[in-house]
Amino acid sequence: MHEWTEQAQKDAEQKVFRMAANDPEFRKLALSNGRAAVEKATGRSLPSGFTIRFVDPAGAHLTAVLPPAAYEEQELSEHELSAVAGGKGHRHRGGSGGSGDGGSGGPVAPTPDGGDSGE
Repeated sequence: MHEWTEQAQKDAEQKVFRMAANDPEFRKLALSNGRAAVEKATGRSLPSGFTIRFVDPAGAHLTAVLPPAAYEEQELSEHELSAVAGGKGHRHRGGSGGSGDGGSGGPVAPTPDGGDSGE
């Protein structure tokens, strides 16, 4: 099976555009069934689950891809896991139950102005 590389995709797109510009029946096919048009133009099947839609330039069109559904189970990326876990170390915010080291060399708590109170 021949893989759909970026170059193969570009070549297929150009072929579909050229055919749609010159053949009214092919243009109707491209507008009604993009997958069938690509397969007819290239002689190759598209990957399962891949959809393609062509639109006529007449009129106003907007195609927006929705983000993944929040209710679908997804794994977090390493970056997202770091953000959830804190990722940058631990800062003691003060209060009772401290280490009792009197602040010498221990964690520092941020001050209201955003600086560190230990400096």
